Amino acid sequence: DNKIPLFKEIPSKEWILFGEDNAFPDHLLKLYNKSSVHGAIVNNKVKYIIGSGIDVTAPQLAKINRNGESLNKILEKSCKDVELFGGFYWQVIYNALGKIKEIIHTPFQEIRKAKDGKGWWHCKQWDWKNHKKTEPSFIPSFDTTQPKGVQLFSFREYRPGASEYPLP
Repeated sequence: DNKIPLFKEIPSKEWILFGEDNAFPDHLLKLYNKSSVHGAIVNNKVKYIIGSGIDVTAPQLAKINRNGESLNKILEKSCKDVELFGGFYWQVIYNALGKIKEIIHTPFQEIRKAKDGKGWWHCKQWDWKNHKKTEPSFIPSFDTTQPKGVQLFSFREYRPGASEYPLP
């Protein structure tokens, strides 16, 4: 029986902790990587969701970010995050004209919600006890009325009672 994680605010932090130790997404990743059965179920569910993918004929959509990823690759990563965590994140990057320049899937475990609700904190490694500490950086929430810079689009499945983060 897994305990439901606590989402709590600490005065010294600008983000809301995701679990008591702020590492609940890492716990879910360990479960996925540790169990071949669980991993196979998640992977097959993602295959069923994606099917043949999106038929993209526009050449400008063949590669939608600096990593050379296609829309279908972003879709696959996003679906896997939904199955593992209950949501996904995309960094939406605008050009100087306010048009979307690229979309980058951001691993779910790297994001924490800002206490003020105006954005998100990104850090490659939140588990500072076992790894070198890296400082989180702030990314404002996706806002179509302010098309500039880098913004974070968030999707989460609805779960009654889960107000801060989704649950798997």
